[in-house]
Amino acid sequence: MRWLIIILLGLLSISSQAQQFNPIRIPDVPYSDEHPRQQLDIYVPEDAKTALPTIFMVHGGGYVFGGKEQVRRVATHYASLGYAVVAPTYRLAPEAIYPAPIEDVFCALGWMLAHADDYGFDNQQIILMGESAGANAVSLLATVDDTRIFDNDCDYPIPIDFKPLTAILYYMPVGLTTCECNAAKSMAAIFFGVPTFEVDRIVAEDSQYASASPIPYLDENDPPMLLIHGTADSLVPISESEYFLEQAQAVGIAIEFYPIEGAGHGFFSDFNRRPTQTALTIVLTYLEQFVEYKIVQE
Repeated sequence: MRWLIIILLGLLSISSQAQQFNPIRIPDVPYSDEHPRQQLDIYVPEDAKTALPTIFMVHGGGYVFGGKEQVRRVATHYASLGYAVVAPTYRLAPEAIYPAPIEDVFCALGWMLAHADDYGFDNQQIILMGESAGANAVSLLATVDDTRIFDNDCDYPIPIDFKPLTAILYYMPVGLTTCECNAAKSMAAIFFGVPTFEVDRIVAEDSQYASASPIPYLDENDPPMLLIHGTADSLVPISESEYFLEQAQAVGIAIEFYPIEGAGHGFFSDFNRRPTQTALTIVLTYLEQFVEYKIVQE
């Protein structure tokens, strides 16, 4: 019987990273039985015998399209490096408007934490990660203190003492309505279930829509965060991450920001694009300060 000590993180680019484990995928696990989209995929290194650092990875799509399949390649890669990964799909607007998609993400995380022993998740080493709308949802997971706002009807509410290691946010729309572009506001209108021309007014006048932004929840007790954003993003301008950085720093959150020069939107899992490789190297280096080395029995 042999034991391998696995250093999960490295400074090498994705092209030269050794894939140390054979990743396996457990697809379409329901975290609720109310809707067919309330499912998640689980990725784990084959034959892992100890609880592993776990990435809760949330796909983007403006809350109006997308699914867990779009993060499959990057989730598989993380599993090959020794992580467990949980990637949920959630209900989408216009069928399910705010706050339903966010509630689903909260419920999926609660399910994951409750089933840690079944799949080898280390609940003391949870990394939250999301892209675009998924980053918005992840930012709420990281900042909302009273999770009953979003998980009161979940089969497995998030434990009150849950604390992630960090939150990693790719090209995040902060408030879904502050974005200085028409496409994002059009998706926000669908998400909120209102006409596009009404978005600015209702957000200014109705506090329930403010709760879709992490800004009201920011405080010094929030976990460290990493922001990644392309400088050429025309869908969610980099000013969104710059604004969030400023607000987070103002309350004392440990936060790092990496602009990716020349990158547009949606490069999270497209391994054929250099921004994807650059961002992944940044993330792996960043995580070295949080994730403990793990022993996996071969």
